[in-house]
Order: sequence, then C-alpha cells, then structure tokens
Amino acid sequence: MSEKLLHYIWFSRLYFEQQQTLLGESVRIISTGIPNTDAGPDVFNAKVEINGCQWAGNVEFHVRASDWHRHNHDGKREYDNVILHVVFEADEQIFTQADNPIPTIILNYPKSILNNYNTLIQSPHICPIEFNKIDSFRLNQWIDRLLIERLQVKTERIKQILNDSQNNWEQAFYVTLCRAFGFGVNSDAMQQVAKSLPLNIIMHHRDSIEQIEALLLGQAGFLNNIENPDSQTSVWQREYQFLSNKFSLKPTDGVYFKFLRMRPSGFPTIRLAQFAMLLHSHEHLFSKVLNNLNIKSLRQIFTVEASGYWTTHYRPNHISEHHGCKLSSMSIDLLIINTVVPFLFLYSQVSRDEQLQDNTLDILRQLKAEKNHKVAQFTNFPCPDAYTSQALIQLHDNYCFRKDCLRCQIAHQYLKTNK
Repeated sequence: MSEKLLHYIWFSRLYFEQQQTLLGESVRIISTGIPNTDAGPDVFNAKVEINGCQWAGNVEFHVRASDWHRHNHDGKREYDNVILHVVFEADEQIFTQADNPIPTIILNYPKSILNNYNTLIQSPHICPIEFNKIDSFRLNQWIDRLLIERLQVKTERIKQILNDSQNNWEQAFYVTLCRAFGFGVNSDAMQQVAKSLPLNIIMHHRDSIEQIEALLLGQAGFLNNIENPDSQTSVWQREYQFLSNKFSLKPTDGVYFKFLRMRPSGFPTIRLAQFAMLLHSHEHLFSKVLNNLNIKSLRQIFTVEASGYWTTHYRPNHISEHHGCKLSSMSIDLLIINTVVPFLFLYSQVSRDEQLQDNTLDILRQLKAEKNHKVAQFTNFPCPDAYTSQALIQLHDNYCFRKDCLRCQIAHQYLKTNK
C-alpha cells in the first residue's frame, strides 16, 4: 500500500462508482480535481456528491486515516476545508478544529489492481508483463513516446553545447561528436579537448592530417613528457608547439583519460586519431550529414581509419604489433544512434522542420537494435530496430529500474486486467 497507488487509482478513475463514508453516507465522485504539487491538501477543486449534496473543494489522501496526525495536519487552516478524506484503511474518524467529522471513505476499487501492482514492484525481473498480451496500438504509442522522451533527454546536453558555441551548429556538432568518440568512459575528457580547440582552427589546417593530429593530441596532453620521441612524435610536437603559439592554445588541465580495462582499439589516443581523420576527410561535417540522411551515406561518412602510424602504435612513441585502426561498423552505428540522430532531432525542432524530424526518426528504424544489458532484460519484448531499443533503454532507466510502474502506460494496461 502507498499513497502513490491511492493517487493513481483516484486520478485514473479505477475505483467503483459506489462509495460510502465511515458514517454511512453515499458518495459519488463527479470530478477528481487537480493534483497539488505544493504544500497543502493533495487535490484542489474536486467535486463530490455526498448524500445527494454536491461539494467542491480539496481532497486529502492517506494510507491510514490516522496518518492525518502523523503528517501534522491537525490545527492547520488549509486542511479544515477538506471535503473528502480518501484512505486505504480507516483506523479512526478525523475531525476538523471545530470538531466536525471530515467525510472519509475507504476507496472501493478492484482488488486485482493491488495484486497486479504488487506483482510489478516485487518482481525480481525488470518487468514481469507479457507484452504480447498488451494491445498493440497502445504498446506502439508508448514506444513512440518513450523514444521521444529519450531524444529530449539527450538534446539537453546538446542545447548547452550549442549555447556555449554561440549557436554555431557546425561548432556544436564538432564538440558533440568529439564527446561521442569517448564512447562513454572518456566522453567528458574528449569534450574538454574539443572545447579547448575551436573548429575554425582545425579547418585552417584541415588539409594536413599531421597538423590535426598534433592539435588534438597536444590539447589532450598526449605529447607531453616524452623522452626520446620517434620521428612521427617529434613532428607532432614541433607542429603543436608552433600551432599552440600561433593560436594561443592552452592544453586542457586536469583532464583525465582512462586506459585501464579497455581494449587498445578503444584507447582515447586511437579515438582521437580516428576523429582527426574524420575532420581531415570532410569539411562542413554537419552540413554534409544534413544532406545525406540515409544509412548508407551516413555510414560512408563515418567510415574512417586512423593514419598509418597507428597501425603499429596505440600511443605516441609506444610501438605495438600491427593492428587495424578503422572505426568499426558497430561504433559507427552507435555514433549515428547516440549522436547524429539526437543532434538532427534538435535541429529539426529548432528549425521547425517536421519532414527532417520524420527522416531523422526513420534513421533509427533502419538500424539494428542495440545489444546491451538493458535491452536484453526485456526478454519477451520484440525489438526489431534501434528505434525500439532506444525506447526500451528509456523504459529501463526512467521507469522499470526505479520501479516507477504507475507512470508506465504498459503497466497501466496490466494493472486494469483481472486475474
């Protein structure tokens, strides 16, 4: 039992028509009123009929009637105008300061709701619902809403980056994309590098991959304190010294890149080298993405391989066995899902371009569903594409993991079923 469930039953109108006060008066709920999120009674402007007489005013909820005292409502003027006290258990009758009884009802509702609710919140699994038994139309509506919620969450960070970039979309895309090349564990550090190195400086030297590498590696601090550098590292150091003086660049201070427990192919040095090649290969990258809104073209844009030095090195001046240093197809798809799509979605909203928004969402429908531990927990939920897997991640993070089932539209359908 919880007040949250009581609120849910009340506002979802899942109670029975027939209600009765502790004093035997008949009660008909005309309007459930407006939830109050501030101090005072739980509901404003409700309308009820008690023994044929209509009342309009506030409603208060408690699991037990005696919670009225435990919540210190006694003697407070704002609670004297409560027209109805709604409880799960009536262990006493509550009175106003003038010693008048406050009409109190034990909310009469289908007991299957409580049983179903307990099944949800006590389940050891992420969700015990059999999704194939949920109405497909409502299920698809909920997936659509979850996907939009997730995109809106992702665009909040992009909005801040855009604001820091003085609404320069190319600069903001550059910073957002550099962050994405951190692939979670090094994202914050990669973003700091991009913020410290404006895109226009990169573009001045876009024709030289060595200079772009020198700028990125130097700003990240990977060219410092190297004894007996090899020939390539020496070139980067000289280029960085010249360019940092020319543009008054200051390396990022206090930025910590993680290498521990990572595959060498995911080292931040390799990611910076791949990002450098992407910038070297494409001018006006965001504009190019905008003009190539299909999966094949987007994948081609992001299909890059770090320069030859990196096939025998994972870090500057540290030789290794020969290896590939091409951005993998899985990494490319993750960049599209987690960076390109949210960025395009925000741009479509700001520019009020509904067609662009539809095309952006369609990109997710063309990509395979992500494979991660969050999506895998929905074992009985069909997940054909990234559109659905992104929605399931939102469902996991903001509903299931928090056991916030009462805000979930799938759970809403489940709670109403009789068992």
